[in-house]
Amino acid sequence: MNRARRKVIAAVVSALETIAAGFRELKDRIEAVKDEERAAFDSMSEGHRESIRGHAAEAAVEALDEAHSAAEAVSTNLNSTINYLDTARKQ
Repeated sequence: MNRARRKVIAAVVSALETIAAGFRELKDRIEAVKDEERAAFDSMSEGHRESIRGHAAEAAVEALDEAHSAAEAVSTNLNSTINYLDTARKQ
């Protein structure tokens, strides 16, 4: 690979690393909200858990858990992309 293409890849890797760092922070914020919602649900009495509000809180926890799992996958894919580009740059 020539110098010009290595330079382009280096710039892309740098940008992706910045994005990955910001994305990790957002993923952590999703997890924090999920944990707070889970704690709020867990602190509800049995009667409140069976109410409309309780079911809504439980659904929110499940949706936040799915969102966090999806964010984990994105984070993993970003890191894989960075690693592949680093490998290509070193060839």
